Amino acid sequence: MELVKYKENNGHCNVPTKNGSLGNWVTSQRTFFRSKKLKADRYEKLVGIGFTFENARFETKSEREQWNKCFIELVKYKQKNGHCNVPTGPTTHGSFGYWISTQRSLFRSKKLKADRYEKLVGIGFAFSFTKSKHETWNILFVELVEYKQKNGHCNVPTSNGSFGNWVSKQRTLFRSKELEADRYEKLVGIGFA
Repeated sequence: MELVKYKENNGHCNVPTKNGSLGNWVTSQRTFFRSKKLKADRYEKLVGIGFTFENARFETKSEREQWNKCFIELVKYKQKNGHCNVPTGPTTHGSFGYWISTQRSLFRSKKLKADRYEKLVGIGFAFSFTKSKHETWNILFVELVEYKQKNGHCNVPTSNGSFGNWVSKQRTLFRSKELEADRYEKLVGIGFA
């Protein structure tokens, strides 16, 4: 019951070991679990309130707020780009890119918290960066939007490399009635001829 009260007050069950008898008790439950000596009914009760059995580092309020802030940025990224497949690298997306990279790393090492995993999966987050045909289309569509903002029109010359070829292919797909309806609507919506 002391753990339940702790969770109600703090929003999690990650009791620091320095937290007196409750901290020691939590450590004991993890030890019993690892040594397969934790009774099934106790396991079910602990899991039922969101207890995790790995040694969880205590997370500060500001760290939780930072995670939520980056998650909101990811939601905005998806709204703008149509996907969550955020590329990361030394110069890509700054601290947001670093956060994305960290989530993927935590997932691979099985250290990503279950509630965060559920949130990320819930919005379609990609735990590995790959460009599917759908994502490539969305990336090029964003490039077309930017082209229009800069030039005032969507008439990209075919001599403009793979981007020009992509624009030409959209017209070919439209003429052959093979252009997907949602893509047609997006293109018409920005004034594509």
